[in-house]
Amino acid sequence: DIKSGMDAITIVPVVEADKPAGFNVSASLVVASNAVGDASEVGVHGDYTVTIMDGDTVVATDTFALTKDANTFSFEGISSGTYSVTIESAYSLVRDNITLVVADADVAYGAIPIVACDFNGDTFITAADAGYVYSNMAQNAPAYDLNGDTFITAADAGYVYSCMGASTLPAVTIA
Repeated sequence: DIKSGMDAITIVPVVEADKPAGFNVSASLVVASNAVGDASEVGVHGDYTVTIMDGDTVVATDTFALTKDANTFSFEGISSGTYSVTIESAYSLVRDNITLVVADADVAYGAIPIVACDFNGDTFITAADAGYVYSNMAQNAPAYDLNGDTFITAADAGYVYSCMGASTLPAVTIA
C-alpha cells in the first residue's frame, strides 16, 4: 500500500555487471626452436592475432602485443564447445592446426610453439630470413632476438637456420 503523496518505487535486482557468459581461455606463445616445432622457453615478440572459429563463424579475435616476458593471450566469455584457432603475425608462419576444447571450466594452456622467423613474409624459412637477423644486429629490434638473451647475434640466426624447412607444425589441442 503506497501512502498518499509518495511515488511508486521500482526495485531492480543487483546483477554482477560486465561478467561475460562462458569461460576464460588463455595460452602463451613461444619461439619454436626448430623445424619440427619444439618449444623454446622464449616468448614471442610482436603483434599476434589470435582468432577462434566455430566452423566459418568468428567467435572471438584480437591482436595482442606480446613480448618475451609477457607472451600470453586470453579471451573471456567463450562458451562450451570445440573450436579451431588460428595464430598469425607479420614475422611468423601461420598456425592454423590448433583445436580448442572448452568444457565447463576456464582453459589455461601452456606454451604453443610458433615459427617466429619468417622476416620477409614469404611463408618460407630460408637464409634470406637469417639475413634480416644479421642486418639488425646493431638495432634494438626485439623480434629478431629469438633466443631471448636481449642481444641480436649469430645465435639468433641459428634459430632461423634450425627452422628452415618448417611448414606445418604438429597439431595442438588446447583443453
